[in-house]
Amino acid sequence: MDKNPINQPAFHSPRPYLSWSQISLFERSPEWYAKKYLFAQQEEQTDSMRFGKRFAQALELQQKTGDDALDNLVSVFPKYPLREFQIEAQLEGVEVPLYGVLDAFDQETLRIGEFKTGRLWTQEMVNESGQLKMYALLVWLKFQQLPSEVLLHWAETQYIEGKGIEFTGEVQSFEARISLEDLATFSARVRRAWDGIKTLSALHAQAHQGW
Repeated sequence: MDKNPINQPAFHSPRPYLSWSQISLFERSPEWYAKKYLFAQQEEQTDSMRFGKRFAQALELQQKTGDDALDNLVSVFPKYPLREFQIEAQLEGVEVPLYGVLDAFDQETLRIGEFKTGRLWTQEMVNESGQLKMYALLVWLKFQQLPSEVLLHWAETQYIEGKGIEFTGEVQSFEARISLEDLATFSARVRRAWDGIKTLSALHAQAHQGW
């Protein structure tokens, strides 16, 4: 049998770290996870994804973009000492490091800031956010303290026919309520996801060897 069929995508081992993006995608669809992380197939970019990326870049660079609405929004968002803060920590029972990039962080006070755009965020959604729990867990493991605050800053957007996605001008901040009990529950979720990813990867590796 041909071991390298022309139309067969190359297989990649699991990444040497575990991020919220990986956990979230695996929980939604192991098939989509395999396509993206094991076979390096590019995700189709939606208008919302492209808009969110442009917004994130503007926040990171803190430079004028030429888009007045975007520039005005960036100017009113909360400022933090650190932006795009990379953090790794080891969770017992997970062989690879947990990894995250916090949108904003104050290392002196252990305050986390996450910036979002989109149609809707509520307090309940923020409290249930796996991403925010992941970041709080990383801070707990790294610094042996709970974050002083975990804040989500949301810029509301809407779709306008013929114009695309635009800001409504509404900006809200929510504080996530995350306890040590929440982190213990989330840690079990991380372990389940990693066990599932390892099993999925082994199955695809075996199948790939048989091609």
